[in-house]
Amino acid sequence: MYHTMKKTRRLLYISWLYRYLEIQLFLNLASLPLLIGWGLPFSLMTPVSNLIFNPFLFIILFLSSLIFFSELFFLPNRWLIFFFEQITLICKKIFSWGSPSWLIELPNTQPLILIFFPLSALYILHSRFFNSPLKRIIGFSTAMITLMTLLIFVQPRTSIIDTVQHNKGNLVVLRAHNQTTIIDPGCIGQRVSSLNWVEYNLISHLIAHYGTSTIDHLIILQPNKLALECLNKLCQLVDVKQISLPYWTGETPKPFMHQFMKLRTTLNEKHALLTRLGTQKKQVRFGNSACFTIVPETSKITYKTINYPAYHFEVTAPEKIIKGQSLKSAEIDNNVPSN
Repeated sequence: MYHTMKKTRRLLYISWLYRYLEIQLFLNLASLPLLIGWGLPFSLMTPVSNLIFNPFLFIILFLSSLIFFSELFFLPNRWLIFFFEQITLICKKIFSWGSPSWLIELPNTQPLILIFFPLSALYILHSRFFNSPLKRIIGFSTAMITLMTLLIFVQPRTSIIDTVQHNKGNLVVLRAHNQTTIIDPGCIGQRVSSLNWVEYNLISHLIAHYGTSTIDHLIILQPNKLALECLNKLCQLVDVKQISLPYWTGETPKPFMHQFMKLRTTLNEKHALLTRLGTQKKQVRFGNSACFTIVPETSKITYKTINYPAYHFEVTAPEKIIKGQSLKSAEIDNNVPSN
């Protein structure tokens, strides 16, 4: 009798696990087009994280409700607040174990393929062939892996010169051989909103258009305190392998130097490289026939008490790989005033 009950309990657990995985895979498969369209990464740990955090979410909402009503009716709630804080600390501790390697970044370059994500989910759900939870789990997993692989392999492999509009100018994006170079002529750091733009717009743009948030080389031509703060935040969010800044002369303002030292610390922790732009031309080659040259000018740009050279761009590239409207001519003066 005892062994029968134990076996029955085990079968119930297995059945519940199958149902849970089936629901999670269906929801992931149906909602992936939204994540891809918004330029958001997909986490491989989604089913596991939902299994872990659903109980925590219930407890947090329950305690929040109790605290609210206790405040409303002037009841003592010190212990409720204490338990709420402890649960929150536990959740933060678990969140800190997360790893960027769990994330899959998919490009939004083939909208036709995105339609098949929800269609395949509905077909598997209503097909007579997939008549058991285990078969549906296999079907959802196979469809997801197949469609995600298609998205990765059918994205364009050609070299691209593109622009991303921000504030008063355009960032230049060079994409070739699965490497991304971004050149900022002075757009980042013009306004405080750049901090949010870097986190919510730039990263999403890179994922949606190129299927990766990794930046192999980031060149900043007009650094200021806010631009350095944006760079520091960007390096903490994504993998930035190299940053280039111009040499400056003059007495460095303390807030500027403080942000610069914070950036250097972050780059050292991430094992990224910091290089400096001088008074010589710097060529950025990408693809087989394209070259992007950063040319220093005799004029200087002043930020508070420091000075650094002004630059302009020279592009040598076939017209077919140039996407940004501001890069249609062979030479572009892209000096953007930085506050």
